[in-house]
Amino acid sequence: MRANVYIGKEKGTTVRHMHFQSLKELDEAELPTDHCRSVLRNSIHSQRDRVSWWGMPGGWMAVKDAVAHGWPDGVKKAQDALKELKSSIPRAKTQRRVKVRGPQGNELDIHRVYAGDLQRAWRGTEKQERFPSKRQGKKVTVAVELGISAMQDASILFWRGAVAMFMADILTRQGYSVQILGVLSVNGLDSNEYRAKHVITVELKPFGSKLNLDSTMACTGLAGFLRGHMFKAICCFDVKVSGGLGSPARLTDWIPPQIANHTNHMIYVQSVRDLSSAKQFILAESAKLLSQEVVSKRGVRR
Repeated sequence: MRANVYIGKEKGTTVRHMHFQSLKELDEAELPTDHCRSVLRNSIHSQRDRVSWWGMPGGWMAVKDAVAHGWPDGVKKAQDALKELKSSIPRAKTQRRVKVRGPQGNELDIHRVYAGDLQRAWRGTEKQERFPSKRQGKKVTVAVELGISAMQDASILFWRGAVAMFMADILTRQGYSVQILGVLSVNGLDSNEYRAKHVITVELKPFGSKLNLDSTMACTGLAGFLRGHMFKAICCFDVKVSGGLGSPARLTDWIPPQIANHTNHMIYVQSVRDLSSAKQFILAESAKLLSQEVVSKRGVRR
């Protein structure tokens, strides 16, 4: 099975995007050429059991097991490191205009006047703020940029995964519908068209499905997921893949329409490198999304 490739433009540069609707679809994808299969095989088997490469002991086989069954040790480490932030995350607020009655307002209710109820004879509207239990249709995509260079330690991706897991958990508890995407953006992948950017997205958790923290952490916080599964994904492009699999890039002005058209808000986890930047990112993004949201719903207070 071959995935479809979508073409876009970013500041005059060609962007090729390939989207996998599930990890299963990626696992079943066929590599287009013997060259691609050789590049992937060399990338996976050249590093043996280096923890700094894979993110955990046991090498590629241990990573495959964690992706299949979850990574609870990674979840615990991330939760312990970030638990102090829970009390700092604002609850999602809504503002809506509601009809109110009183001694002043915009419209006179003559029936109230005849009834002698002058304190409630005028009708008007006012803003009310509340903490809703449901976010009724609000969709948020947490997109994790999984690209790091061969020289960078696996710990960088651990903290990006920790942020993704934490944000997805908080948003789900606040009633949002959350999607989680693994993203790999690469420059210089095609030896024949070096300037082109190639972008892979893999849907790790679709909207409406139950959040599995163990699975989320394995697929976003283990560098082995990048250096195995996502390397396979990038090799699915039918181009002359460079031996080094290109260099890490990032999404900037161009967002794949397969993502942008199906979400209300996207959180792009890319700048995180350590615990400190993870905390800063969480506080900034949660404040941006969860404070002072306006929902266009009308209510009546009697």
